[in-house]
Amino acid sequence: ATAGKKAFLGEDEENIQLVLTLQRIPQHPSPKPFMLEIPHRLQGDGDREMCMFMKDAADKKKAKALVMEGENKVDGMAKIITLDKLRTDYKRFEQKRELLATYDMFLA
Repeated sequence: ATAGKKAFLGEDEENIQLVLTLQRIPQHPSPKPFMLEIPHRLQGDGDREMCMFMKDAADKKKAKALVMEGENKVDGMAKIITLDKLRTDYKRFEQKRELLATYDMFLA
């Protein structure tokens, strides 16, 4: 990230681990991790609306304080929904489709 831009949920050099599975086993496997370049930013220029799913209300309060308020506010973070609320408020297929149409990106 540039000096004027804020990092997404943390410092600029935060490590994220990703587990991939392969269809074929490599001939010469290596236990060393390697860097994958991601061509597109996860966070847009403020034109995307994001919705985050959290496990419970305590996690929701922490996440809301982190990404929706104060100096660490993430542009485009519109709503945080707990899994319990997701299961009760969005039972019907039409409600799930409306939720899908409302936001551009979902985080879990």
